[in-house]
Amino acid sequence: MDSLRKALFRALSKSHLPMLRSALSLGVSLAYEPGDPMPVFHAALSGAHVDVSVLQTLEQAGADPATADAREGASALHLAVALSDARVLEWLLSEGLDVDAQTHDGETALMRTAQLPALEDSDPAMAERALRDARVLIAAGADVNVVDGDGRTALHYAVEAGAAEMVSLLLLAGGDGDIADAAGDTPLHIAAREGRDLVARDLLGNGADPKAINGVGFSGLHILAEKPGVEMTPAHLRLADALIRAGADLTQTDNRGYTPLVAAAAAGNIPIAAVFVAHHADVSAESSAALRLAVLYEDNDMTDLLLKAGAEADVAAGAEEERPLHTAAQEGFVHGIRVLLDHGADIEARNIDGETPLLIAARRQKYAAVTLLLERGASLRAEDHYGCTVQMLVSQRADSHLAKLLQSQKADELLLVQSR
Repeated sequence: MDSLRKALFRALSKSHLPMLRSALSLGVSLAYEPGDPMPVFHAALSGAHVDVSVLQTLEQAGADPATADAREGASALHLAVALSDARVLEWLLSEGLDVDAQTHDGETALMRTAQLPALEDSDPAMAERALRDARVLIAAGADVNVVDGDGRTALHYAVEAGAAEMVSLLLLAGGDGDIADAAGDTPLHIAAREGRDLVARDLLGNGADPKAINGVGFSGLHILAEKPGVEMTPAHLRLADALIRAGADLTQTDNRGYTPLVAAAAAGNIPIAAVFVAHHADVSAESSAALRLAVLYEDNDMTDLLLKAGAEADVAAGAEEERPLHTAAQEGFVHGIRVLLDHGADIEARNIDGETPLLIAARRQKYAAVTLLLERGASLRAEDHYGCTVQMLVSQRADSHLAKLLQSQKADELLLVQSR
């Protein structure tokens, strides 16, 4: 790049009108040439201060404001949004630039504007200017439902940014809350993921489908259920309530066959599970699948919540005939064993191999579970379908610890008989 061309770009970066006129008087080219960092209008729009008179001078000298940046494919409109001077965007639109021009990735000026409120913390005026320019773009005919290369609309970006006023404006302008992006996410899915409860209510109020599922079969409720409980905020819980009241289906299953409640149990998400229970989710669906997962993961609080809500404690699952108590015994989940028995679980229930919870706990060497089951009256005489008893396990494995537990139990039983 020669010295004259360097002077041109210095003038543009500074919005230095006299320097620009000097360069123009010396015959500098305004075409987008190889080696240029960007088109001249982009350079004029990229400085700390943007002067409309500089843009007008460029246009009068023959520069084309519609020239796109080679690297991103951005138009001048993409750079003109949310500037302090509202006249810049209005002037460019008056020059006939395509209001829906897209970058190589499919981004429009409206999409860029919609996501700018996310920068509000670093620039408090950004949200206000972005909203101002979104109105200007929409008034100029911008299509609010154009999609980018990822299938996202301006509404997707506004929801992700948490820009409630922007979302309202886009919906008022005809934004479609049910357009799904390449991952199958609608704006409502994004609102659920980000915990945008006010935005979600606006979307629902404008007809967004509360039952919509994304590419992995997740509804908004499943997305909320999948979050770790420690990440849940009051906004997430209000959002779940809003979805359910708008018609979200608590029986809807995802690609794993999980209802929202089962998904919450798998994730250990107590707060959202409590919301589902309060809205009468079926705690015993699919053979108490939620309870089974709570027991499998040894989740005390989830197990208690589901049992108090009426989950069946002694239902068998499928041909294996496994009950929650069998799982608790296998995992050595002492709290689970205790509360399951308190809620009516059969201490002598058999699985497909004829094993009782005591046999399972003994075979897995879950000694605390064995102790509790013995205390609650589990039979030492029970044998599986192959004739194996707990005493046989002691002999086969030379398990001295288990032998002591059994001896202690026999001694207790003898004292009980003598006392009678």
